[in-house]
Amino acid sequence: MRKIAQIANTVVVAAALVASSPAGAESTAGEYPSRPVRFVIPYPPGGNTDVFSRLIGARLSERFGQQFVMDIRPGAVPWLQAGQQAPHLNVLVFARGLLRHLVTRVYFQDDPLLAADPVLRLVREAPRRETLIARQDAGQPGAYRWDIVLQGARETVFFDC
Repeated sequence: MRKIAQIANTVVVAAALVASSPAGAESTAGEYPSRPVRFVIPYPPGGNTDVFSRLIGARLSERFGQQFVMDIRPGAVPWLQAGQQAPHLNVLVFARGLLRHLVTRVYFQDDPLLAADPVLRLVREAPRRETLIARQDAGQPGAYRWDIVLQGARETVFFDC
């Protein structure tokens, strides 16, 4: 039932966007929007909402001649023992020369659940924990920056799975 509600929400938002577009949108593509449009998708990647929103984003990009970005920003995740994990994205790194992929996470700087996140608390050293947190980009409101470092003092924390 929850999946149906998620899909219905996405359909409503997409229909509202398409319906609110000005008549003759092809002729006004240079006027609106004048820069990329970002949508925050509050569900984890890979689900129906993610897939559908990407399809709608591609269609809107074609129609308006401007990029529509679907920004996946999941909510809190239940923890097995109790409590909640802070919103995060699991990241797999594949590269030539690596025998196995690397597994890490990215958290968001401004989230109030960071201090209580059970996985972040497993990383005892504060500078190492910081490698898992995306920082807000001052130059782009609503954007975050997170670098993966494979070696050196600021090496990103990777997990054994």
